[in-house]
Amino acid sequence: WREGLVHPTVVAQHNMATYGISIRGDALATSGEDGSVSVRNLAAPGAPIVASLGHSYGVMDFWLDPGCRRAASGGFDGLVKLWKLPPDILDRASGEDVWRGTYFLSLAGHGGPVISVTADDDEILTTSFDGTLRRWTWAGCA
Repeated sequence: WREGLVHPTVVAQHNMATYGISIRGDALATSGEDGSVSVRNLAAPGAPIVASLGHSYGVMDFWLDPGCRRAASGGFDGLVKLWKLPPDILDRASGEDVWRGTYFLSLAGHGGPVISVTADDDEILTTSFDGTLRRWTWAGCA
């Protein structure tokens, strides 16, 4: 039973529980109970770019678009936050304030923590502890 056993390595870590994960090409993003998102360039090992996303509590899930240009976060505070990311986000140095000016909208409507976020070019889908799945359109968020 030990043949082929894989020994995992830690590629991301938060100060508290890690909840969400999104991977797009060389970009790996994780979200955590500490209210932060960590973005790491898997092709260039080094320290991650960490940001506190302004949710009142932890960030349950984080969605990153395939081109790493847009992102959405869902938090314990019941909000979905939308982000426009800098085109060179994976080339930024750790600790650089890459998130300044990138937040552009909060979506309210869930009656409990947002536990999952996913999207495509047209819409954003979110689920919550309130038992609902909500559908939002990017067109309405511009």
